[in-house]
Amino acid sequence: MFREAIAEGIVETNPVEATRNARIKIKRSRLSGDEFNAILAATNGCQPWISLSMKLALVTAQRVSDIVKMRWDQIHNERIRVEQKKTGMKLAIPLSSAVGGMTLSHVLGECRSLYASCSTVIATRTGGELDVKSVSRAFAKARDATGINWEGNPP
Repeated sequence: MFREAIAEGIVETNPVEATRNARIKIKRSRLSGDEFNAILAATNGCQPWISLSMKLALVTAQRVSDIVKMRWDQIHNERIRVEQKKTGMKLAIPLSSAVGGMTLSHVLGECRSLYASCSTVIATRTGGELDVKSVSRAFAKARDATGINWEGNPP
């Protein structure tokens, strides 16, 4: 808009040019593949939704708040449709999405074997929707059980 005004001779300078883009500061450490696998191994013997939520997070790159809301009726045409809670962004994630040889289709298959009768792809023992805090606490417990020392804030 200001460029047009400058071109028309209405103003001489663009006051916004001097502003800088905001820098995003990473607040938590990032996991390596080996650290992810160590935490995943620490979930053995725990509720199955803990490891499944980790796998879903890995292959979809979605936040916990989005993972606990994923429903079976959002799967169409080889994609799962997600509306991100934080940003409102609507995504269609291909079931063929893969990380480290793990596909979203395979992870959803694991979920279906346990939670097919539930509305969400992961659920509580009674079939209810999981709470974000419960998933976060379970992850933190498994993470801490590994004994890995984290630089800065742990993931």
